[in-house]
Amino acid sequence: MRDQILAAQTAVEVWEIVKSGRGIISNVDFEFSERIFEILNDPRFPQVRMKSQIQFLADSLAGCGFVKARRAREICAEERAKVRHTIVRREFYIECTCGYSGPALNGACKECGTMTLSEELQRAEDNDY
Repeated sequence: MRDQILAAQTAVEVWEIVKSGRGIISNVDFEFSERIFEILNDPRFPQVRMKSQIQFLADSLAGCGFVKARRAREICAEERAKVRHTIVRREFYIECTCGYSGPALNGACKECGTMTLSEELQRAEDNDY
């Protein structure tokens, strides 16, 4: 299906290919297919790597037509770039990636408020139970 969509010459062809597919994506309207076709013809669309193509298409479609494809990709990039703090040690006192070290406030960091545990701490707690 991927090769057929990449080879499509018009939005109608994309629509026919997507409609004939299985799953939830087969219930799309023509406007969605037009957006896919526009994204595939974007000069920045990756031509070689499938993973890059999937990422580019997904990020571009993330705006659901409320924002342009380029802005949707920018929003996705901004969200990925945000620093997400995690708790690296949890007892009565915590150490957080934001730099706070001290007593926890309801199991969360007093500075940034995160309750997200680091992967290492999650694994350690999973092994304890």
